Amino acid sequence: SGVLRRELALFANHRPAATWAGLAAPARVPFDLVVMRENLEGFYADRNMHAGGGEFMPDADTALALRKITRSGSMRIARAGFELASRRAARRVTVVHKANVLRMGDGLFLEEARRVAVDFPEVEMDDVLVDAMCAHLVRTPERFDVVVTGNLYGDLLSDLASELSGSLGLSGAIMAGDDL
Repeated sequence: SGVLRRELALFANHRPAATWAGLAAPARVPFDLVVMRENLEGFYADRNMHAGGGEFMPDADTALALRKITRSGSMRIARAGFELASRRAARRVTVVHKANVLRMGDGLFLEEARRVAVDFPEVEMDDVLVDAMCAHLVRTPERFDVVVTGNLYGDLLSDLASELSGSLGLSGAIMAGDDL
């Protein structure tokens, strides 16, 4: 599926998670959120390089991974998230990052999200560090509407949200690009 993502430029992975009436769920309260995960960049070695992988071993005892974050990729996923939030009742976007430590890559991602937010004054935006987001998602999932984040964080957070809604198997996913 990594080849299809790249070939079709499917940069946005929409991962909804919601509780269902009558179905037991670990979450103590009902919630309905969507994780908008950037799908073509980040640490995933199968999709972040033009040729070859982003993971390599310079010697038998050392493994290295390269992460790619671009201004255009960050802007596209942020815009997709804000567009979705503008059509939802709560009209909230939470940008998830780790810019306090990954200042360049996550800093660029957050900067682009803030730049896009200006075009959507009707949508409320906040940002949360990824580690804190895990705790907030477990404690108060109902506070979130559209979560915009990078590939790795989005993968982990969407699985967590799905499980909180009842089961990872209940959640769907849609991969989208500019033309799809």
